[in-house]
Formats: sequence, C-alpha cells, structure tokens
Amino acid sequence: MFLGRSERTFFVNVLLKLIDRGQYSKDEHLSETVAAATSILSYVEPTLVLPFLASRFHLALETVSSGACVILGPTMLKFDNALSSRAI
Repeated sequence: MFLGRSERTFFVNVLLKLIDRGQYSKDEHLSETVAAATSILSYVEPTLVLPFLASRFHLALETVSSGACVILGPTMLKFDNALSSRAI
C-alpha cells in the first residue's frame, strides 16, 4: 500500500522530469498543475524536490531582466519565508 524509500525516490524523480518539461509551458492550466504537483511533492520527498526548485530558481534569476527582479524580489522573499516555515 505504501511506497518504500527507493520506490518513492524513483517515483518522485520521474515526476520531476515531467515537471521540468511542463513548468515552462505557456498553457496556464499546465503551469498551475505543475506548481501544485511540485508543492505536494515537496512534502513527499523534500530532499529531492527542494534542491530541484532551488536550481530552477537560480537558472530563472540568471535570465531575468533587472526591472523584473525589482518586481520579483518581494514575491521571492515571501516564498522563501514560506519554505523556511516548513522546516524539515
């Protein structure tokens, strides 16, 4: 009924590959689904999901214009606080 550690790790890694492809979709519903799935998976296997999110976040920051950074800054601080409050 429940997945063991190795099965759960394999399952989450497969979903992360799908999430990686879907997160850049222009389809609003797909990107919302990807965000929701990532959020849920962060509870299931945080040791895999949180580093994945951090790497994608850093990649996105490298490609954002300085004007967009001014807008994104406060939002990311709120996101960081939300992740910090879910201390593992």
